Amino acid sequence: MTTPDSPLPPPPPTDEPPPPPGLEIVRIRRFAVVAVLAICVVVAGVVWVRGTWADVDERLASSPEQGVVAHLHRTAEGGTEVLSSCVLPSPPDRVWAVVIDYEHFGDIFSSDLWDMRISGVERTPAGEVRLTGEITSRLRNFPVDARILHRETPEERRASWDEASPPITTNRGRWSIRPIGTKGETTLIVYALEVKVDGTPDFLVNNVLLSQAGTAVEAVRRRLAETGPH
Repeated sequence: MTTPDSPLPPPPPTDEPPPPPGLEIVRIRRFAVVAVLAICVVVAGVVWVRGTWADVDERLASSPEQGVVAHLHRTAEGGTEVLSSCVLPSPPDRVWAVVIDYEHFGDIFSSDLWDMRISGVERTPAGEVRLTGEITSRLRNFPVDARILHRETPEERRASWDEASPPITTNRGRWSIRPIGTKGETTLIVYALEVKVDGTPDFLVNNVLLSQAGTAVEAVRRRLAETGPH
C-alpha cells in the first residue's frame, strides 16, 4: 500500500523492443514527402482550373477605379481567350492613336517574361498593317509576322489579327476602343488574346497569359501619361 508521500512504483516490464534510432526520422521524412506531394497536387489542380475555367459572358471594367479586369472568356466559336479591360480617363482618339502606334508596339507588349522587337511595319491603303519582328523569352523565341486589320465605327474602333507562325499554332487577338459617356472623354479599352503553342498544354499557356493580362493595357495607360493630352 502506498501513501501520498510514497514514490510511484516503476512501470511493469514490456517485451516490446525500443524502436531503432533512425525509425522516427524515416517516419518524419515519409510524412514530409506525402505532405509535399499533396501540396503539389492541390497547386496543380488550381493551375489547371485557372487555365481552363472560362466565362461565357464578357466581364468588362465599368469604372477607372476598378483598374484592369481580366478573365478567361469562351468565345462564340468555342475558343478560349484571355480578356482584359480597363476604363481610361482619356478620349478614344488618344487611346486609339497609342494602340496603332506600331513603331512602339514592342513597348506595349513587352513584359517581365518576354520582350517584343518590331523590325518592320508595312501599311496598306486598305487599312491593313503587317508587322514583323521577334518575341524573345527565357525559354524560347517566337517570330512575329502578323497582319492587323483596322475597323472603325462610331461605336467602336478595332484592331484585330489572326496569324500564327510555328511553334505558335494559334495567335488570335484584338484591341477594342469604345467611347463611354456622352462627352467622349472616357474610353473602355479591351484587349483579347488567344494563343496555342505546339507541345504546350493550353491551360499552362492560359495561366501565363493571365499572369501578364494587365501588362499591355497598363502600358497603354503609361504611354498616355507620357505623351500627355493633345
